[in-house]
Amino acid sequence: MRCESSAGGGGTPWPSGTTRLAGVMGADASSSLSPAIHNAAYQSIDADWVYVAFPVPPGGAGAAIAGMRALGIAGLSVTIPHKVEVIAHLDRLTETATVVGAVNTISWDSGELVGDNTDVAGLIEGLEAAAGIPIAGRKVLILGAGGAARAAAWGAATSGARSVEIVARRTEAAASIARDLTEAASERSIAIGEIAPVGAEDIRSAAGEAELIISATPQLGPDDELVDCRWFGGQSFIYDLVYQPTETALVKSARRAGISAESGLGMLIAQAAIQVEIWTGHSPPRATMEAAATAALAERRAE
Repeated sequence: MRCESSAGGGGTPWPSGTTRLAGVMGADASSSLSPAIHNAAYQSIDADWVYVAFPVPPGGAGAAIAGMRALGIAGLSVTIPHKVEVIAHLDRLTETATVVGAVNTISWDSGELVGDNTDVAGLIEGLEAAAGIPIAGRKVLILGAGGAARAAAWGAATSGARSVEIVARRTEAAASIARDLTEAASERSIAIGEIAPVGAEDIRSAAGEAELIISATPQLGPDDELVDCRWFGGQSFIYDLVYQPTETALVKSARRAGISAESGLGMLIAQAAIQVEIWTGHSPPRATMEAAATAALAERRAE
């Protein structure tokens, strides 16, 4: 419900005393695209919500959640570096957040603050839309062993990937992700394909066999020693979770090698759309949110 302000010549003033407040908390929240994306979504579904950035320094998650409780903030997106730290300050977690061990979405439910992780579903939606093929039945290779890699591995495995292999400089971290997620699936009686780390001696062969490659590390570039784009097969598709710039160094390098590749802007939009639906009960149009993100990025490039 976007009406003109009373100063503009009539209509209901907005925001009003009943407008619901949501936002993103993170150390660098002021540079986030989320306000542009979310506010476009609320306007498109006629929801009386507004979304802002809350810069929160490292170590400040507890104070931020206390503020959410005290002020009645209706929803929070959580980004670096608070996705793990925030868990201790919530009342409970969804199963996805529990398995992944990270929270990017906080909602109210029956007076309790619930931590969820929409990155998992957002990644699958964004990747499948960009690649034009389903994950089910495909061999997936994940680059990285941090929180984003864990979410990607769980999303791919539970979406029916034939296998999920993890390549990282920290081989023990990759092995830990594989063990943890295999155990989580077993405990929940979820049938998944094999999740396994890839040793340094096997990276080239794993890359050559992979059909979908997910880069879950911000450090990969054309001169990176972890992996060479020339190792991938011609039918491979690379999805870089980094979305600024829209053509990352990895995406540019892959395309030069004749491999299809896209950045992670679609994932950002998809996970935000899922957040909006959780908070408002309405599914916003992805196209509207993508247009807002594209416009915001264009403005930044022009500055």
